[in-house]
Amino acid sequence: MLATTLNKRLIRSTAAGNILLRAFSDIQIDVEHGRGAWKTYGDVKNYTMGKYQIKTFNKISTIGLGRFPTDEYEIRAEDAANAHAILLRSHKLKEEEIPKTCRAIAR
Repeated sequence: MLATTLNKRLIRSTAAGNILLRAFSDIQIDVEHGRGAWKTYGDVKNYTMGKYQIKTFNKISTIGLGRFPTDEYEIRAEDAANAHAILLRSHKLKEEEIPKTCRAIAR
C-alpha cells in the first residue's frame, strides 16, 4: 500500500522540490527532541573560550606557527583534548588520536 501511494504521488507531482514532501506526507514520524544527557567531548577544564586550539604532533617551525595570531589561536603540543585542528609533518596519525572536536587536519 505504501509503495502504490508513493508511486501515485510521485507521478502527480510536477515540481522536483516537492517530490519528497508530497511522497512522504502521509507517513507519521514520531521524533523526540531534547531527551537524554549532554555529551561532553574533550577536556572542559583546559578549554579557553574564544580561541581555536591547534594540536601539533611534530616539531613545527616557530616561523610557521607565528602566522597564527595568539589572540585567536592556542597552539599545544600536548594536552589538547579540545583541538579544533591538527598540524603534523610525518606523524602516522591514528583514528584514536583525533579528538571529536577536530575539524581540520593539515600537513
